[in-house]
Amino acid sequence: ASSMRERRLARQAAAMARREHPSIGRLGDWGVATHEGRDIGYIAMELVEGDALQHACARIRASAPGDPWPVVELLLPVIDAVAHAHARGVIHRDIKPSNVMVDRNGHARLLDFGVALLVDRSIDAATTLTDEFARPGTLAYMSPEQVTGADARGTTRSDIRALALVMLESINGARVVRTEGVGLAEIVEQVAHGEPPPLAAARSGRNTALAAVLRKALRQDPAERYQSAAEFADDLRRGRRGTAPQGVRLSGFDAARAALS
Repeated sequence: ASSMRERRLARQAAAMARREHPSIGRLGDWGVATHEGRDIGYIAMELVEGDALQHACARIRASAPGDPWPVVELLLPVIDAVAHAHARGVIHRDIKPSNVMVDRNGHARLLDFGVALLVDRSIDAATTLTDEFARPGTLAYMSPEQVTGADARGTTRSDIRALALVMLESINGARVVRTEGVGLAEIVEQVAHGEPPPLAAARSGRNTALAAVLRKALRQDPAERYQSAAEFADDLRRGRRGTAPQGVRLSGFDAARAALS
């Protein structure tokens, strides 16, 4: 059993090594360690030196109050990285602010694929990097379908929702799901049925478009979210350019305002 686990981990590590992207922390090492008589597989990613995402975004908000787009610019490469991983059969499943670092060059990097789901048919279909996580991730950043058990393992659309949640929190400077002094049942209730707060930004055409894009990515029903991380990123870039996003419907007035922004 141990040798089988090692062979599987080796295939998984090789798969991770092929998913290189400038905004993804690179594979550092992999292996099987023995702890208290148990063999535990591990995959180690590179150490990214820099700043926590929360600190970097706090500085951005202070320097550009009311303007959400510098935060969007910072996080767009991370969404591209997730699209890259999805296209190669990897679902991250633990996207949260603490798993995004801003390196010394000011580039955001996505870290910690330790509970990722591999759906690469050339390796092991729908297998996890570690065996212990039937419902992996961090509760406050899970999707409603994960916490309710409708799709506990998570999908690409779970990752998309987590990306939008991280972006909204980074723009607003506040957590969406309250966890301090709150019991597990209430956290689950917030994730499963709560509505994210509105975008805290000065009202303009471009910002209205951004708010609509984030609302779509944050839908409770996964079928109503973006089909892919690439589509999510494309609509964010359209909003940034002042072009009406394709994946959401804006009123004629708001679309005109976006074009004039």
